[in-house]
Amino acid sequence: MMSNDINFGPNDRISNIQSDRNYNFHAKLRAQNDDEIIDPFENIEIQCKYSNIDETISKMKSNKGLKLLSWNIRSLASNFLQFKDFLNSFQLENCFFDIIALTEVWSLRDSNLFQLDDYNMILKSRVNSNGGGVCFFIRKEIPFKEIKSLSVFEEKVIESLSLELDLGKNNKITVSNIYRANSPHLNLTQVEQNDRFLDIFSNMQAEMSSLKHPSYIMGDLNFDLLKFEQHEKTKVLLENSFANGFLELISIPTRISHTSCTLIDHLYTNDIKTKFESSVIVSDISDHFPICHIIHNKEKESNPNFVRTQNFNTEKIAAFKEQLSRVEWNIVLNQDDTQSAYDNFYGIFNRLYIHHFPIKNIRFDKNIHNIEPFMSRSILKSRKTKFELAEIKLRFPTESNISKYNLYRKCYDKVIRAAKKLYFKQSFEQNKNNLRKTWNILREAIRKKNDKTSLINEISSDGLMISNSKDMSNKFNEYFTNVADNITNNLNPSDRDC
Repeated sequence: MMSNDINFGPNDRISNIQSDRNYNFHAKLRAQNDDEIIDPFENIEIQCKYSNIDETISKMKSNKGLKLLSWNIRSLASNFLQFKDFLNSFQLENCFFDIIALTEVWSLRDSNLFQLDDYNMILKSRVNSNGGGVCFFIRKEIPFKEIKSLSVFEEKVIESLSLELDLGKNNKITVSNIYRANSPHLNLTQVEQNDRFLDIFSNMQAEMSSLKHPSYIMGDLNFDLLKFEQHEKTKVLLENSFANGFLELISIPTRISHTSCTLIDHLYTNDIKTKFESSVIVSDISDHFPICHIIHNKEKESNPNFVRTQNFNTEKIAAFKEQLSRVEWNIVLNQDDTQSAYDNFYGIFNRLYIHHFPIKNIRFDKNIHNIEPFMSRSILKSRKTKFELAEIKLRFPTESNISKYNLYRKCYDKVIRAAKKLYFKQSFEQNKNNLRKTWNILREAIRKKNDKTSLINEISSDGLMISNSKDMSNKFNEYFTNVADNITNNLNPSDRDC
């Protein structure tokens, strides 16, 4: 493997940043000379290091608890396939993030196109401007509910989404995903914009402090914690957080460019522990690095991942056909009622089908099952190489390494597109006489899922927002009973005789 052949030495930019105390928030906080900010981290061990995907997987396997991923994705629509590729590299090792918090998801025309298997998506997007927005992906086995009072969403001031997660046995936590825009507000000065954010953020922390369970606040706050000594608003943010009992767990830059290193992606908690361990994962999918943190308070680990499978080998198909040929169909042919005839036919056919092709749940094996059906073993190996080359490019940003990665990524993307095209072409050809299968393949191709769980919480009617269930039902009934007449009345009259 490539990563085993690399010696990350003194020219490794990421390692140099990690070892430089000037780029370590906690080290700078403890080393300050004045007493303006007290050290709330006394007697608490905070570990925060850069890691690659393999190192993060190893850490996740050796630690029980809720796995949290926080990331400024910089447009979910643009980076969704790469984001899924990133997650798949973990899932192939049977490692799953329980909580995924994304900021700057930007506008999504149809959120159903960006669902993840085994996750519930909760999204808040801007209405009056582009950019911004926050969302959670929560593992489906974790019950949750939105906390409205802690989900303040004021565009370009504070965009937040907060959930209460029920982990069982009276074990709950609150998670809050926050984005603060660094762009100008139409009606506020920058000082007013910052002050309003700090006021709302502090009030949210105060409310969380009154809860009987721990809270975690994450997201891109666009305050560089490495500059808390020079930037007054950043110092106020920290003082308010400390006063409300919240500690910042990330200590190293989460955004590294050719000219700057900033710690603008934050992770706060009021959980009572003596040790916290987080990882900043080296990745080039976004211009921000993702943050991984394991919350050691999950009562019960998730069951091992399983996949559902059916065996349609030649022998089973032949046996199915042979048994069908020996069926006496008189119960169908002699039936006068068509519905009864169909029910009898379906009952016989379905019983034999289930008998010969039973659905089985088998343990996921990364060497046998691919999360994406078009991902062959060679492509999986190429993906790992791509991630390793990306890490080399970020650690050793020489012209040669950057060029090598860019060429490999272009080749990899081309192979992925070709593999997907071939997979769907073959799938359509194999099922060209099966309309239901064809529609399922189309949904898979456009990433469209049958979502029967989506709930409408609020509608707009005649300029008014309606959230009462009965009132919403009446408005829908009123609309659909009058829609034909309304369309007819709004048609432009024709100057021709009909």
